[in-house]
Amino acid sequence: MSKRQLTVKVPGKLMIAGEFAVLEPYQKLAVMAVNRYVYATIADSENYKLSLENYGLHDIAWTYQTGTVNIQSDDERFSFVKDAIHLTCTYLEEQNTTITPFHLSTRSELDDASGVKYGLGSSAAIVTSVVSAILRFVAPRYATKEIIFRLAALSHVCTQGNGSGADIAASTYGGFRQYSSFQADWLLNTYQNALTISEVVDMEWKYYQSENIRVPDF
Repeated sequence: MSKRQLTVKVPGKLMIAGEFAVLEPYQKLAVMAVNRYVYATIADSENYKLSLENYGLHDIAWTYQTGTVNIQSDDERFSFVKDAIHLTCTYLEEQNTTITPFHLSTRSELDDASGVKYGLGSSAAIVTSVVSAILRFVAPRYATKEIIFRLAALSHVCTQGNGSGADIAASTYGGFRQYSSFQADWLLNTYQNALTISEVVDMEWKYYQSENIRVPDF
């Protein structure tokens, strides 16, 4: 049987207006995707492996079992990826989807060569790329924009503890968007009180609104 492999790319973001206003309920922000990307490549493998190309971390072993991800590394730079894998794989298991070993590798254009960030939403784009890659590779029927956004937003908030999710929206949908945040405190509290990840993904997200803005031709 031939080895399957898939690569996805997701854009970084640039906040246009309302970056602080959006942290308040029902307030709107304008955000756009930029033409710098994060790439996630996922392939069949005999064992679970992770690579963060920008940091020189290659073929790091990890395991997944019954909703638990264990990475054979104490490097904190795996934290966003770890939570994204955990939430996505657990969500898929809740849909009765079997998870088999894969090698996941990420590469980012949103930092410079020394690791200094450009402020283009690198952690959000990494999380979105991981969620998108796993869904598209393991169970493409669940790889809708809305499910990708919700799993990535939940994962990013769980890791970081805050954030509006506007960067996730830009990385997921691309283009130019008007956005109102789900409010991080509300999402964390909802997740902590939910019985399943699917319950959180499927429910109405209080405060949240996102729609494309069409830029007029001049």
